[in-house]
Amino acid sequence: MEQMPLVSIIVPVYNVEKYLERCIKSVLSQTYPNIELILVDDGSKDSSPQICDSYADRENITVIHKENGGLSSARNAGIKRATGEYIFFLDSDDFIHDECIQTLYDIMTQCDCDIVQGNFERGTLDFFADKVIKEEVELVSYQEALLGFRYKTLAWGKLYRRFVIDDVEFPEGLIHEDEAVYYQYACRAKKIAITNRALYYYFMAPNSIMRNNQEYKNECFIDILEERIEFFENRNEPLMVRASIERYLVILVLTYSEWHCSKTIQNDEKKLRSKFLEFYKRLKGFSGTPIKLKLMFLAFRICPNLSARVIALIRK
Repeated sequence: MEQMPLVSIIVPVYNVEKYLERCIKSVLSQTYPNIELILVDDGSKDSSPQICDSYADRENITVIHKENGGLSSARNAGIKRATGEYIFFLDSDDFIHDECIQTLYDIMTQCDCDIVQGNFERGTLDFFADKVIKEEVELVSYQEALLGFRYKTLAWGKLYRRFVIDDVEFPEGLIHEDEAVYYQYACRAKKIAITNRALYYYFMAPNSIMRNNQEYKNECFIDILEERIEFFENRNEPLMVRASIERYLVILVLTYSEWHCSKTIQNDEKKLRSKFLEFYKRLKGFSGTPIKLKLMFLAFRICPNLSARVIALIRK
């Protein structure tokens, strides 16, 4: 019987002793038969390194210990060590359905695509609820994926052919690093498949800074989204430039709203308004912006403080 291609599952690990074994066991329970698990201990201070080492004697598990460098650094280290033809990212406080890799691989081979995105659930449970759904698979180009909202700006929960991620490193020292690479991955794919089947469980850990602090996350988008605009300008893709500017302006408006209405965040609202006006003028050189976005941007340009308060009320 022909052996199935190797899938490398990369798990960055940092101070997750409460959740790590659940994550590892979900990988070891996969129905897909040929998996290599790479655990990257990013300088954990709790018992996570020892938990990793307790699995290190298994043939299909590699454990890397390194100095703390952040999530991007850990993922990059895992990619360098991975030998699989396919790559999957899994966060160490999350876990996956037993059929996750098999389902994504089957879709990839049947649809001849380069990225397959599964759906996910979020919460604080230790299991997937059994939900009866009619599984649907949508095939899209990278333009369609990036213009819509179904293709998530997340590295995890997707199965990639190896060539899609090679030579695209996660930027170290940034928060929400997924935003910096997902569109580059998408551009390398001739086709992307999206399934509505929930295969990944996004665990909402208590007191998680990154999973609960939207203000901090939005602030980190700004520089990354400027790089995305430049990326598509260099590729001479006006449609994607317009979409990238629209996304950038939305993030600026939302971030301004959070800063303006928060009693605890002290940031430079004037700088945000200046950036907004600069890119709002650039957007006028393009046609096709949805009317809802046009109205949102116009209202913010005319009266940013009132817009900020209205947006904050809507988002409550």
